[in-house]
Formats: sequence, structure tokens, C-alpha cells
Amino acid sequence: MGREMERMASMLSDEVESMGYQYWGGEFSRHGRRATLRVYIDSADGVTLDDCAKVSRRLSASLDLHDPIQSAYDLEISSPGVERPLFTPEHYRLYAGSDVAVRCFAPVEGSRRLVGRLEAVSDDGVDVNVDGELRRVSFDNVRSARLVYTAEAESHRSKEVNSG
Repeated sequence: MGREMERMASMLSDEVESMGYQYWGGEFSRHGRRATLRVYIDSADGVTLDDCAKVSRRLSASLDLHDPIQSAYDLEISSPGVERPLFTPEHYRLYAGSDVAVRCFAPVEGSRRLVGRLEAVSDDGVDVNVDGELRRVSFDNVRSARLVYTAEAESHRSKEVNSG
């Protein structure tokens, strides 16, 4: 992540958390002439459409003031959802044992897309069990990663929420 993106992520995180939400992460993407800044927020009580609208208004004003992105873009605020993206080593640690889909910059044993169980997380990467074979992916090689929804995973998450 470039220095400007790190500063922008820090500013977004500060703004979101000052409103009482958790900053889950953000993505900036371009598709042709369109660019999108997608910011994921979370809270213990879940995230409603009204929450997203409130955060959108606040971030929009802050982004207009600081102007960290020099081109036109759309701002989207969203809950991470059940197939939540994983951005930080802490996110991966929270979901160790869950099914994940990881897209890589460079192929890992011939594939840029790995789908399997997240077996282990270290400071420099993750181990994903793909059809019984352990694949090591360094964080530098992760283009994107997200949880994969399964009924088993949802049952596990429900038990964690109800017991906590």
C-alpha cells in the first residue's frame, strides 16, 4: 500500500471510529473511467442502511476537505457481510479455520485463486488447505481475500454470537 493510501486509510479509520463504528477496511478500484472507494464498516449491533448513509455523509465531507484522491470517484459504504473481505493479519487470525477465497498477484503452485480452509496465520502470510494440500501465501502476494459462506461456517458464527 502506498504512503498516500496509508494516510487515507488512517483518516478514514479515525473518522469511522469517532462515530462509534469499526473501520473494517477499504478498497479503491478503477473500472475504465469509473473509480470506486469502498469503505467497510462494522459494529457489534450490525450495520443498517441508515448507518451507512450517516458514515457516507461524514466521510464525503472529510474526503472533500482533504482531497486525497485526485480523480473523480464514487464513495460506497458497506457492511463487510458474511463473505467479508480480509485486509489485515488480525482479520485472518479471527477467521482461522474458516473457508476462504484468496486471489494472488503471482501463482501459488500454478493457481492465482485458492479456495480452501484457512489453516494457519503468521506475521508474513497464511496457509490455505486446498483439497488436502497446504498452500503457503505471503501477504505480499495477496491481491484480495474473503470468507466463503457455508452453512457450517454460519452455524459456527451463530454459536459464537449467542455464547458471547
